Parts: sequence; C-alpha cells; structure tokens
Amino acid sequence: MQLAPTTSRRVGRRRRRRGRAPVPIRAQSDRRPRIRRAGTQRPAPRSRRARRRRCRRRTATPSHRHARKRRPGTRTRRRRRGARRRSPPRGRAPSRAGQASHDDNVSRLVPAQAVIFDFNGTLSDDEPILCAIFRELFAEYGRPLSAREYFDELAGLSDPEIVRTWLGRDHPAVDEVVERRIALYRERVADGSSVAEPVRKAVRYTATRVPVAVVSGAARPEIEPVIRAAGLADSVGTIVASEDVAEGKPHPAGYLRALALLDGGLQARDVLVFEDTEAGVTSAKAAGMRCLAVLGTLPPDRLAQADEIVSAIDVPLMQRLLD
Repeated sequence: MQLAPTTSRRVGRRRRRRGRAPVPIRAQSDRRPRIRRAGTQRPAPRSRRARRRRCRRRTATPSHRHARKRRPGTRTRRRRRGARRRSPPRGRAPSRAGQASHDDNVSRLVPAQAVIFDFNGTLSDDEPILCAIFRELFAEYGRPLSAREYFDELAGLSDPEIVRTWLGRDHPAVDEVVERRIALYRERVADGSSVAEPVRKAVRYTATRVPVAVVSGAARPEIEPVIRAAGLADSVGTIVASEDVAEGKPHPAGYLRALALLDGGLQARDVLVFEDTEAGVTSAKAAGMRCLAVLGTLPPDRLAQADEIVSAIDVPLMQRLLD
C-alpha cells in the first residue's frame, strides 16, 4: 500500500487533542469507496461550533466524565440555564448563621384585639439594673452571681423564683430578699426613666386601638410607680403581677389570668404579647397567644420560639400589627 507524502491538518489536530500522534492517511487512490444506501441523503455539514462541541465530548478524559457524575446517596438540585435564584418572601430577611429568622407572620394574620406587654426588659429597659441588684443581694448571702449566670439562668423568671433558684427552695430568707429587691429597684427607677419615649408613644397609640395589659414576674409595688411616672397609667388597664398567680413564668398562669380580666370575651389567639426572655415567650405560647420577642436581653437564638423577633417597640410597629 502506497502512503501519501502528507497528512491531513484537521485529522492531525484532532489526534493531538486526543493525546495521540497523527498517523498518515491513505492515498486517494487506495481509499475504499463509500457506498450510500438508496433513499438516503448526504448528511448536512456541521457548523464550526457543532464540530468543536463534538470534539470536546470525544476528547474528555474518563476522570473528567466520572467527576461530573452524581455521587450515590447525595441529593443535587439542578437549575435550568437562565433560571433565577429563589428569593425569600417579601418582608422576610434572609436567615444567617447563628441568627433567628425574623419573620413578619404576625402582621399577616388577623390584627390583634388586645396587646399584653411584659414589664422588666420589655416596657422598662431595666434588666441590667435588676442584674446589678440581685448580684449585690446574693453576694451578701454568700452566693455570688455573675452577670452571665443571671442572663443565662434567671432572666425572665419571677422574683420569688429567682431567689429560690439561686439560694435554694428552702432558704429561710426568700421573702426578705424579695422585699429588699423591690425597695432597691424603686429607689433607682421609680422616676420612670427606664421607659423610653418611643415605647411610651407606642403604648399610648396601642391603647387608642385595643385594650392594653401588663403581665410580669415583678411585684405590683414596683410596676405601678414606674408606669405612673412614665405617664402610662391611663393606657394600661390591667396589671397581673407575681403575687396575683401561684405559678410564675414560664408557666402560662399570668397570661391566662390577664385574658380573663380583659373585656370583650377574647380568645387567646386574639391577643398579642411582647416579651424579651425565653421564659416569657414560652409562657405566652403555652397560653395560646401570639408572641413577639424584643431584642436586647437575650440573643435571637434564645427567642426562636416567638412568632416574630423585633429590634424595638415603636409606633410604626404597632401600626403594622393593629391596622
């Protein structure tokens, strides 16, 4: 067989892409003639782009092909070319690692028919003050308390429950510590300075639309002076304090008591609660009420049980929830 003196450039390029050396082709006179079947047509010539795609598929190495295959036992989500990424619902911020998702489900439901505020840490920005008072008292009784231990273990509980938890259930000075705590608290915040002005406006606006109540684990002698000094005595119609129920938060007794005192024959699902602690959120949800958690006392992951997490209480928020 006589070989041609030259080789085809195109065949040579393809051979080199495949990692093979170019081989000489047969002379024109030695080629076997192609026999086309009857009724068939010559295939249409491929475009340059089509020839490149075909060449890439042929020259793909086995390892590359294996890498493109889906591994067994794994789930993949294919996206169509040009498809848009799925965006979060309007009004919902994308969740981040370590943060609770701040959803506005409450605002999309039926507007609230009554609103209940927790007192310490929610209406009154006083959790740091309470922490400092308890640390002073517990140090006197030989059981020092750190700020971290207070916010991790005690914040949100009623005053008697805080004392029993830290000093012991059978400690003889439980009532004495509670009384001293109330006296120290009134000395420091009885002027109403712990209630911020945006919160005062929000409470007054809420009182023009629906009944307003306060449910707290604090004692009535420390709640009422602060509310009066802040100018909210006419806006808050019902107060349920620690001495009004046998079980404090996280038990739902306080919220169920407030529901019975509110006028209008309301159902629990008609009431909206504002809380700032994990125990308070648990108490409100156990009573069957909707609950918004206010940031400031605990991190968002500790308030994940709430229906929504908000940064602060103000008039625009109440308009969204009540209108």
